[in-house]
Amino acid sequence: MWNQFQAEFELASPVELNSGERMLTFLENVASIVEHNSNPAKTFTRGINRFAAMTQSEFADFYNFEDNQVNAEQNCSATRSSPLTA
Repeated sequence: MWNQFQAEFELASPVELNSGERMLTFLENVASIVEHNSNPAKTFTRGINRFAAMTQSEFADFYNFEDNQVNAEQNCSATRSSPLTA
């Protein structure tokens, strides 16, 4: 599976795919994907894509999640609605 992933995503992956450590990260992510998709309570499925060999921290850094969320507008049902009243 690792070799197939490398062949398909080598050019598209944001990280180098040539290390054993990277393969371990990929295999951990695959295990997490299988566990998630095996849970019938989940409302969506996950899959393998060009980010599958990245850690959560690397993925967050890649998209600058921390910087982008500091001033993000909170426009969801939890922040739009009024609090419950008795």
